Amino acid sequence: MTDGLWRQLVSFALVGVVNTALSLSMIWLVGALGAGPYLANAAGYAVGLTNSFVMNRAVTFRQAGQSPGAPFRFMVAFVVAYLSNLALLAIGLSIDP
Repeated sequence: MTDGLWRQLVSFALVGVVNTALSLSMIWLVGALGAGPYLANAAGYAVGLTNSFVMNRAVTFRQAGQSPGAPFRFMVAFVVAYLSNLALLAIGLSIDP
């Protein structure tokens, strides 16, 4: 594995850690303000989407110029991930402890 690929892998992992911490913090904050789990989850995902796109573009892939279609591809991946998360949230909330 080349040095550039290692740098990209480490950058991707660090962006993921930061993004997870930001998203989770937003979910907790919105939940603490009285919002239900679905709204809190949506707020966390909105923050995560924005942060992930910006940080991965700038840090991981070092993309400065325009890349036609990149925001659309990113949004498609986001929608698939969000719907999967939403399904798991609904299943988790339906389980009676």
